[in-house]
Amino acid sequence: MPFPLFDLAPVWMCVQQSQVEEIEIRAYDVAIDYKDGYTIYRGGVEAILGQTRLVTDTLIVRDSDTPVQSREIVDGTSRYELGNHEARAVGSVQIIDPDGTIQATDLWVSWDSERPKTEPSATARGLKVEIGSFQLEAEEAVRLGAKWEMKRVRGTTDKGPRPLYSLSMDQLSVDPGRRGTGRGVTISLLGAKLPKIPSMAFSLDRRARATRIPQVSYRQRDGFGVAWDGNFLIGDQKLVTTSISAFPKLAPTFVSTYSLSGIPYEQSVQNQFQVQSDIGDRNPFSFFGNIYISDIEDQAGFLGAPRNTTQLSSSFNIQSFGRQSDFLKTYSKPIEAVQERSGTKDGLSYMTQLRAGMFQEGSGTSIGRGLLTGSVSTPARQNGRMFSTTRLDAGMRLDSGRYSWFGGEAGVSYEPRENTRLSVGIYGYRSFGMSLYDADRFNSNQGVSLRSDVFGKATKVSLIWRYDPTQGWFDRQFRISQVMGPVEPVIIYRQNPNEYQIGLRFRMDQVLGLLQNRSGGRGTKPTKIRP
Repeated sequence: MPFPLFDLAPVWMCVQQSQVEEIEIRAYDVAIDYKDGYTIYRGGVEAILGQTRLVTDTLIVRDSDTPVQSREIVDGTSRYELGNHEARAVGSVQIIDPDGTIQATDLWVSWDSERPKTEPSATARGLKVEIGSFQLEAEEAVRLGAKWEMKRVRGTTDKGPRPLYSLSMDQLSVDPGRRGTGRGVTISLLGAKLPKIPSMAFSLDRRARATRIPQVSYRQRDGFGVAWDGNFLIGDQKLVTTSISAFPKLAPTFVSTYSLSGIPYEQSVQNQFQVQSDIGDRNPFSFFGNIYISDIEDQAGFLGAPRNTTQLSSSFNIQSFGRQSDFLKTYSKPIEAVQERSGTKDGLSYMTQLRAGMFQEGSGTSIGRGLLTGSVSTPARQNGRMFSTTRLDAGMRLDSGRYSWFGGEAGVSYEPRENTRLSVGIYGYRSFGMSLYDADRFNSNQGVSLRSDVFGKATKVSLIWRYDPTQGWFDRQFRISQVMGPVEPVIIYRQNPNEYQIGLRFRMDQVLGLLQNRSGGRGTKPTKIRP
């Protein structure tokens, strides 16, 4: 079953409708009313569904199709109103699941197939949720359709008596796999409360980021400026994005895209609609050339992720990244079309991209430009403690530029100890023809990469050195992170391209993985209630 917080209702909804699994209920005392079709379970009640258990003091189940839709049920001095195909757990309610635990003082669910979707199908009061280090408390939670609406919510990943940080919300709306919205949001740092934020939206769709409010940003050499980007999903297959930024030393930047993905949501990956830039990082998925890539197996995994994206875009005054033109020139693409595909075939991972449009350097003339690129990678092969991989890249201009290149990268990684990795890679590229723009040229055509990774329980350190026979040691990169309770500060530096970042990572991967799951389930459903 799904983790109960996000799919409490289907736990009971499936009782009569599925033919896969059954729910078993145990209790010290069972009272059955055959006339009105309800059963009261008392004392040490335990309901078991696969890997999930519900433990409570009293459980009342009305699994009936009688003409009377609602019936008052008396249990001692307590009275409960239950309709057909409804259940209520009262007292000390606890749901125990491999993903985490839920506690509540009162839980009500309905699995009536005729119930309107506009009406609640589950409610919980006095809610306390624990998923790994994440804790959430809510006064009340109500399920409407696929959404959960919560009131007076507080969440943190710090279990200490004085949390490093916490978030409190008057209301929280969660639509798993799509989006979430918090209203009346208060952020507390070391007990000090920041000014309340009226509304805060966040994306739970792994394919695209959430729309952000305008924010102050800093760029080396350009100073402080303002940047904003918006992402607007249209159904499951389309995305419209807009990005605007303004810095004192640069002309305003504007980018707008319309993307269409041919991959179903169930098979989609992180940033599904994003295509690789033709003037961006030359090493976006290279373990030996990009410190962001943490494992030698990630290269083939990234290239082999299923993608089938068509994109139309318009951009003005954008800068290259990791190219000879960085910080020197800007580029504009009034109109451009891109088709990108990736996947696996015969054990190899591949990515191909075809783009065509108008291209302009600085204030120069806009000319037609076409480009075909492709990459193919072997999976990481293991031989004892040794891992190896190979990748080939190629690109060709399809316009008057007549410029093309071919090359690749190969390397090995050795693990002398479980938490240590030493790696070495070689790369080489050859160009043909004359490039029209600096952004087309390689920063380094051949060289050797050395990499070292040390993974402690709390501290992780990665280092890369790259050597080019014509430039010497032209690139150094490092990534250092330190787990500090609920947060993980990260420092990243890349000499080539010129990049330096300091960030703070909130350790909520397990929670986000559950929130991004639209189906919310493991695929098992009960066939019937078995006392």
